[in-house]
Amino acid sequence: MEDFLWGLWNGLTAWPLLIVHAFGGWHRFPVYDVLRDSGWYQFAFLLGSGSPFLGLLGRNRTIIVADRRRRGDLAPPPAPPPPAQEPHGPPGAGAVAHQP
Repeated sequence: MEDFLWGLWNGLTAWPLLIVHAFGGWHRFPVYDVLRDSGWYQFAFLLGSGSPFLGLLGRNRTIIVADRRRRGDLAPPPAPPPPAQEPHGPPGAGAVAHQP
């Protein structure tokens, strides 16, 4: 559990640390802790590092679509198709028989 929480924390702080490291600061704070190399740490790191972008992208898409619908730029979602109708009469009633 401890590795999972550290991985989540390091994943959330990875992007700001990566930017700071790119400009030459905070060398004593690693972006990824290689000493905590367990599956739970890696899984939580991926969740933490990807979650800000996934959340922002999903939120912006929803807002953009809702705004377009309100302005009338985007058509409303299509209606579901009507249910299929059953054929009337016995099977083969509409077929033409071939005469020899």
